[in-house]
Amino acid sequence: MTTTANISKTKITEITSEKAETPIKKLNPGISETVISELSSEINNMLSFAIYNGITVNTEVNALIQNSNVDDLINAHNLLCKNVAPATPKSIGYTRKLNKSGNGNSIFREFPLLRNLVVLAIVFLVTYIATGMSAEVNNDSLDKGMMNNSGIPLLLNIAYLSSIAGLGVLFFY
Repeated sequence: MTTTANISKTKITEITSEKAETPIKKLNPGISETVISELSSEINNMLSFAIYNGITVNTEVNALIQNSNVDDLINAHNLLCKNVAPATPKSIGYTRKLNKSGNGNSIFREFPLLRNLVVLAIVFLVTYIATGMSAEVNNDSLDKGMMNNSGIPLLLNIAYLSSIAGLGVLFFY
């Protein structure tokens, strides 16, 4: 006969057998098995990512993983996070999942952020070219500044400067 009671986030399981007269109490750790398995999965993903991309892996990770103690797994996870930075464990897992389930779709469908950034870059580039070819956008109108310009020349100058700034920001990433 087995009964279970929860006491302050620590699970205590009482096991009673016919031969034992007193119940035997067995303590389970406070960290759930799902968290430990997720931690192990992220460690495996980061290791395969580092090996596939030729990233140097800290050799201390091997000893930490073999012990499979929760503290050692957390330390191994932290070391690997530093090794694969700027990638994160979640982004590595996401791209791995996309690669496994890849059915020949375009990369722009799989990564909406990438699609949006490409569309924005095209819009900024077209705006830059269109406003740069205008006769109202020249050194004289840009030297006047925003306070001394008005109407269409002001609008074109703002669009020109904004498109340059937008392209700079997008190419920074």
